[in-house]
Amino acid sequence: MRIKSELLWGESIRDKSKVYDLLQTKKLPFGYYLLLYTKEGRLEFIPAVMQSNRYHMSRDCVVFGIAHDKKEAQCMICNILTEIYANHTYDSVYDYVREVLGEPVC
Repeated sequence: MRIKSELLWGESIRDKSKVYDLLQTKKLPFGYYLLLYTKEGRLEFIPAVMQSNRYHMSRDCVVFGIAHDKKEAQCMICNILTEIYANHTYDSVYDYVREVLGEPVC
């Protein structure tokens, strides 16, 4: 699992640098959620405490966003999917993530 230096942030997160540092050291408190883009082209979100789980550590995926709670993570994913499928702004999840992150992923 890789962590991008440029992340999408949930609206309720105020101190981004502190949260980012905790994310890097895998010490985020309970309640935060990570938005992932997988090698298979899927968007997922997982509780941040799962970041140190062996399964997630070995996966070929990219952390591209962080939310303060589950509801915010769901809203962020919903907004992304709306941009892709309802508004037809992007052709695929890959195109969205590539443009948001500014480089190819996975």
